[in-house]
Amino acid sequence: MPAALFPNGGGSRAASGESSSAASAQPSSQQQPAVITRGLVRNYSSFRSQLPVLKGFDMTAERGQIYALLGPSGSGKSTLVKLLMGRLSIHGGSCTVLGATPGTQGHPVPGSAIGYMPQDLALYGEFTTMETLRYFAMLNGMNDKQLNERADFLLRFLDMVHLKHRLVNAMSGGQQRRVSLAAALLHQPKLLLLDEPTVGVSSVLRARIWSHLLELVKTTDTTVIITTHYIDEARQADRVGMMGDGRLLVEDTPANLLRQYQRDSLEDVFLRVCQEAESSEEIADHVASLHEEQEESIAQHGGDPERAHRINSNDDDAKTPLLGASGARSDSKKVRSLVPTEAQARKDGICSRIGQGVKEYFYSFVRDARWAKPRNVKAMLWKNFTRLRRNYLLLLFQFLLPAVQIILFCTAIGPNPEGLHMAIVNHDAPGGFGDLYLSYLDSSTITQVPVASHDLGVAGVRAGDYWGVIDIGSNFTDDLILRFVNQTTVTPDIIIGSSINVTMDMTNQQVAIILEQKITEAFQTLVHTLLTLSGLDPELGDLPVRIMPPIYGEVNPRFTDFILPAMIINIAFAMSIGLTAMSFVLEKKEGLLDRTWAAGVSPGEVLIGHTLIQFCVLVVQLGLLLLFSLVVFSAPMEGSFILVLILSLLLGLAGMAFGLLISSVSKDEATAVQLALSSFYPVLLLSGVLWPVEAIPTGLNYISFILPTRWASDAMRSLMSRGWSLDHVDVWAGFVATIVCIVVLMILALRGISSRD
Repeated sequence: MPAALFPNGGGSRAASGESSSAASAQPSSQQQPAVITRGLVRNYSSFRSQLPVLKGFDMTAERGQIYALLGPSGSGKSTLVKLLMGRLSIHGGSCTVLGATPGTQGHPVPGSAIGYMPQDLALYGEFTTMETLRYFAMLNGMNDKQLNERADFLLRFLDMVHLKHRLVNAMSGGQQRRVSLAAALLHQPKLLLLDEPTVGVSSVLRARIWSHLLELVKTTDTTVIITTHYIDEARQADRVGMMGDGRLLVEDTPANLLRQYQRDSLEDVFLRVCQEAESSEEIADHVASLHEEQEESIAQHGGDPERAHRINSNDDDAKTPLLGASGARSDSKKVRSLVPTEAQARKDGICSRIGQGVKEYFYSFVRDARWAKPRNVKAMLWKNFTRLRRNYLLLLFQFLLPAVQIILFCTAIGPNPEGLHMAIVNHDAPGGFGDLYLSYLDSSTITQVPVASHDLGVAGVRAGDYWGVIDIGSNFTDDLILRFVNQTTVTPDIIIGSSINVTMDMTNQQVAIILEQKITEAFQTLVHTLLTLSGLDPELGDLPVRIMPPIYGEVNPRFTDFILPAMIINIAFAMSIGLTAMSFVLEKKEGLLDRTWAAGVSPGEVLIGHTLIQFCVLVVQLGLLLLFSLVVFSAPMEGSFILVLILSLLLGLAGMAFGLLISSVSKDEATAVQLALSSFYPVLLLSGVLWPVEAIPTGLNYISFILPTRWASDAMRSLMSRGWSLDHVDVWAGFVATIVCIVVLMILALRGISSRD
């Protein structure tokens, strides 16, 4: 008997002769179909709403057959394939693949039991054909002998011998499609999942692919499930399933479908099936609307279904009540209990979505909670290393960028500015103290420009020609002598006359501070000279505040000595974000990760593969960074170099973990780049790199507390400038905060990868 049509996807199929009890029974592995789904449900949900994709999906794919799944774009075909691979959780119903539920502990699905060819090419363009096959052979546990034998066969079988050592990105679309098929067939899987394999290829290549599949099922026990929206080509399949709106509408052999619906092509059959499904949907919607009207009427009449029935039956003869009077009377309590309030329904919906989200969260961790397989980690390392060495210019750039940054920082930040123009107004007598004072000004920092008057100097400052005006009065020498000799008779005019008036442009704080320092130092030198010439102790001219030798640091510290330790930390953190922020974006976008998941690789193994390879790059980066900082630019190093190196590596790992998190939650390159760039300045400004954290407002200080770079910056300063060790809280707090950050970010990144499968 041909298969019946089930628009709701929930009934049993007469063609298959299967019932729910039969489906629950577990036949022997030799007789059991390769794939059985019953009432399969899958939703894509957010906090506010749920989008059902599969709605009670039932299908049966026998072993050693080609099962063609037909349906329009957006009908749920790709979602079904991912469920069969075990990469998505099941929200309802059951799914058995090769005798067990996908993802069951010890079950090779996902794993070597399936071969997956996604709709997209999903190939690494940096690999040759042979390297592509080697990668998937490593994932599926094949040794070199098995790889070579299968590769030789497939290259001849698919007419690709001449493409063996050609890069994938140098091939045509048809050639790439054949490489993708070869990767799926390589390890001779028991189940072959082909998601739209003939999309975008020529009719000749489409015929070749089907020819290969037909030959495959004839000579082996392989089951092939192929999704397509090219309907007529499915006539070559052993069994055809037609789906729409997340349900399997009908499944049977092509010949039976053509005979049952009396059509000449499967396309006409599919059209008829869809029309019948739409008609059934309309009937179901009408019944549901009548049921809703009846519930509203019962609610409006105090929950009395009998009274509601009497009123409705008299209103309009065309309306048929859902419940009769007698039936309503006998079941009044039951009906009343089935009418939830709107608030209760909303509450139940939110609770259901929260519960589903929690279930999905724990499912992903239980599914991936296993020790990493060495062969999978080895394959990840080989793949990442091969891709990295093929992009050698990018690799060289990554090696040198941190060193270039520290070179630019140490050469451009810290030294005193030179050639600052100052307008000089000197009305003192020639050869007097005014000329002597001007000779003591640092000539490398200050360039003196004589002007005739104070007003001209101010006009030059307003025009941007000078940084300030130094004005020396006409009686400066005489008044300065009187100020020091006859201190008891000094008048305000003498004080004013013996003073040097400085008017400055204060818009640049650093320049202003340096100019004030140089001007003050010159006057201090002048006072020391005059006291010495008078036979007095020059220290009489010093302030009565003595700055003793510092406990840590130097008497005249450099600005770079404060910033450099924290800058090393932030460069290590920021550059490491760049190493990993794009790790998964392109692989997810191009479907490369789907093939990895299908081979049984866990998100943890993917993280390990990326982290270990990029850690090697990080070691080289930090080696060059510390070499230039400590050796070339003589940064202070009072503490343990080993602790400095370990802390730098930990910050690098924290940056890599943050980059992996960004990569795991980003859908495209633009999003990843924006997230990485937008995080740089908040981290830089709130970590105490450029300014002490004690000056940060209270609200921002709370944010600063959660940044690992803040604690690590303090620890690095304590190690390099103070010589402290791990027995001091400022040091070990930096290590602890960084390690905690790494663990948290890695867990979030793992969750991000798992949740977006």
